[in-house]
Amino acid sequence: MNCKLWALIGFGIFAGANGTAIAQQRLTASQTGNGVLGGSDPRDSAGSFYDDFQFTLDAGQRVRVEASRPAGSSLDPVIEIYAPGQSQYIARDDDGGDFPNARVEFVAPRAGTYVFRVLSFGSSTGPYDLRIAPIVATAQAGNLATVNEGRFNNSVATLANGAHYRDYRVQLTAGQDIALRMNSADFDSIIRIYVAGSESGQPLDTNDDFGGSLNSGLLFRAPRSGSYTVRATELSHRDGAYVLRATILP
Repeated sequence: MNCKLWALIGFGIFAGANGTAIAQQRLTASQTGNGVLGGSDPRDSAGSFYDDFQFTLDAGQRVRVEASRPAGSSLDPVIEIYAPGQSQYIARDDDGGDFPNARVEFVAPRAGTYVFRVLSFGSSTGPYDLRIAPIVATAQAGNLATVNEGRFNNSVATLANGAHYRDYRVQLTAGQDIALRMNSADFDSIIRIYVAGSESGQPLDTNDDFGGSLNSGLLFRAPRSGSYTVRATELSHRDGAYVLRATILP
């Protein structure tokens, strides 16, 4: 392994048994550093030099990995990501960060220690800059409208199981009924209702499949006057569009 100067805050870098650089740390904050590929670094089956870095991720955690070529380097960096115990990568990119830089965003399908591999494309060698960062998305609660159109993607917050969700707030009086329908052609939708501020607990009501379809719907009666959270979510992690319709009954 070539001599590497690292500036990775919060943990140490050390040489693994096969000569690759390994970082063992739960990824909770952005980590940046720099390295050099070439010389005595290990090679993969295609002959590319590589360095490996290991981070523990939670199920559903979203991560952005960027490898760029600094000024004066001839390296064309490539990124590959490997799931725990797997020899086949689950994500790969060459020029997604604008040629010749590499950039990958992915969601961890399960909890465990993942390998982030920086490779040289072809016979290129030289220094690289690396940035590994969790993507933190927030689920700010907007006001519930009669028709609420949305789309789930990497910019939308996820639950512990990796499912996307978006919260909406609505004021109801005691005994008031609200009818909800959530339709999507892209995923199996779910509706949940909470007392506002208790979204980490059990919902007051929920529905997955309604009317023999994968769309969801329910009729909810407010037990008391106050603010409620209507959560639009899905059965599993899928991108796609949805429409949530709400009707407050007289």
